[in-house]
This record gives sequence, C-alpha cells and structure tokens, in this order.
Amino acid sequence: MPLRDQRRCRILTAAGKFYESDAIALRRQLAIAEGKYADEKTNGNLHGVIVPHGAYPFSLELAMKTLLPAKQSGIRQVILLGPSHRLRLRGISVPEYDVWRTPFGDLPEYADGRALLLDMHEKNIVKDLAAHENEHTLEVELPLIHYLLGNVPVLPLVIGQMSGKEIREAGSLIAELDRPGTLWIVSSDFTHYGECFQFTPFGTPCDPAKLASLDLAAAELAAKRDLDGFIAYLGRTHATICGAFAICLYLAMLDAYETHVTGEVVDRCDTGRVTGDYNRIVDYVGIRFWESPLKSPAIV
Repeated sequence: MPLRDQRRCRILTAAGKFYESDAIALRRQLAIAEGKYADEKTNGNLHGVIVPHGAYPFSLELAMKTLLPAKQSGIRQVILLGPSHRLRLRGISVPEYDVWRTPFGDLPEYADGRALLLDMHEKNIVKDLAAHENEHTLEVELPLIHYLLGNVPVLPLVIGQMSGKEIREAGSLIAELDRPGTLWIVSSDFTHYGECFQFTPFGTPCDPAKLASLDLAAAELAAKRDLDGFIAYLGRTHATICGAFAICLYLAMLDAYETHVTGEVVDRCDTGRVTGDYNRIVDYVGIRFWESPLKSPAIV
C-alpha cells in the first residue's frame, strides 16, 4: 500500500474565481500578459513590489508588468504580506503549511523564515491558519510566482491591524527575514469606491481621473518610503486601501535597517476600464522597490 502524503497543504480556494483553475489555460493567460512587457527594463535587483490581488481579468496585466523583473533578480525565497478580507485581525498571522498549491503544482513553504518569526515569541506574531483559509489575498499571487520563478519557497503572511508604534516594532522584527535573494510582495488593491464600500467622496458615478489622482498620491508616498506621510494621507483622505497595514509594515521594515532601496510607481488601472461601471470600482497601483548596490569607498 502506498504511503499517504503527510504534507500539510494549503489547497486552492480562489482558483476558478479569481484566476483560471486549468493549468494550460492559466499558463497561456500568463504568457500573453508576459509578452506585453517582455522589453521591460530593470534598474538593479528587485527588492519588493506592491501588486494588486484582484481577479486576473482586472489586475493581471498590471501585476505582471510590476513583477516581471523578478525573473532577473536571483530570487531565492519570497515573502508575501497582505490583508484579511474575512477576519478582523491584529498583528502578523504566520501559517504552518508544508506546501502551497497552485494549478502548476506545489510551492514549498519557506520553513526557515516561518521558524525564525515564531521563535521570536512576540505578541504581534502569531501562528494562525484561520487567517489563511479561504483568503484570496495571497493566493492570487502564487500562480504568478510559480510561473515566473519556478518552485521557489514562499512565506505568505496575513497582516492585521496595528498601531503606528506596533508597525515600527514589527518592521524591525521582520527585517530579520530580509536575507540575500529575498523578494517581498505586498498584495494590496488601492481605493475601493462605491456605496457598497461606503466611500463616495467624488459622487456616483466616480470620476476616474479624481480616483487616479487620489491613489497615485498615496502610491508616490509609498514609493518615496514616506511611512509617516502615507499614514497621515490615509487619515486625511480615508482612502480605502485594503492592504494599507501590509504596505506600512513593508515600509517600516525598510526604515528599520535599509537605506539603499528606492521605489517607483509603475502604473495604475481600475475595474471600470473592463466593466464600464464607475459606480462600483476598485483601483489598482503597481509599485516596485529596487535594491541599489552599495558603492565601494574611493581609494585615495
């Protein structure tokens, strides 16, 4: 009798809803998107990205455009940060799987990174599978990762609410994970607009130019690594950026130790360009963070 597979596997829950469940159809979809941006230039090693987690018909092209340079960055492991859409959480929810399933097969969990976090025994770092079950936020990024980077180890982390002080403390903690070859993926949509989201500052239907201006201003603050400015902007505008805490955590991690990472806004789009509906709309922005090589001191 064959041995039963004892691996703890995070199964697919968003396949067939947010992206193709059939591996052949999905690979074709990803290849078409990749082909549109094959000539994208790189500015060094890609350290991190902020990419959307919407359904692929709405957000895939932007996510692919933003993430594509990872193929040339020597990535050894990927850490994902994203929000929960189902549960009210605090802190960082760490999973405990062995593999994460995609239509292309299974990605191994970055077990060393998981163990390092849990060994910290900090109150804002908790082992929690419930936050990861039936949550699409991080899952929708996995087929992209698998397609572009192969069987790279991944550590998806669900980020809940934290105070400003807690964010900075947690940023210092997760900086321990930033080893050579690590790619950080922050999974976040930007403003959710409409009466169903209780956010209609520009009336309905929404003026897409005003929505673009709202989110690009927030994106520029993130790209400039202005954590305080980003937090203040959210407080002032109440922009409904679902992954705001995950974005803040990544920026806090950079502030904790690293001064040689620079950001750039890649592009934006929204669901209205596909549906034609500007009464209910989700906005997406892609941001890249490049790791600049340290300059050698001049010899005098």
